[in-house]
Amino acid sequence: MIGDVGRRLLVVLLLLLSVPLLQAQVEDSTGSSLRFPIPLNGDSPQSPLYLGNPSNMTTTVEYDAASHSYVRITKIGSIVVSRQFMTFEEYQDYQMQQLMTDFWSEKLKENSITGGEDGLLSKIPGFNEISRKLESLM
Repeated sequence: MIGDVGRRLLVVLLLLLSVPLLQAQVEDSTGSSLRFPIPLNGDSPQSPLYLGNPSNMTTTVEYDAASHSYVRITKIGSIVVSRQFMTFEEYQDYQMQQLMTDFWSEKLKENSITGGEDGLLSKIPGFNEISRKLESLM
């Protein structure tokens, strides 16, 4: 049988082998080793913990003839916050994404849940009457 010294050596050996495992940091898909990584480039999750973008934040895209690339510049007021260089193909993808976002935002405004006669809530019997009464009280 293993004596008392053998058990202690075994425990010390196991502890020494497990220390690198305890210190290892796992990287997520963004390459961050933070426990709660901070999303970048507007990829923030929908949560009240993440504040929205400030009203004076603007994003523009300019063509850089020297490098033959497109530069997406994000500013808050007059301060440049980020610059992202894009190839022509990346710029086309970005532009298509912007068009899709704008299109679906317009569709959402047109057919909002509470708005219009074709909205989802307007199909509930009596909802339009209650809505009109509430509007008249305001």
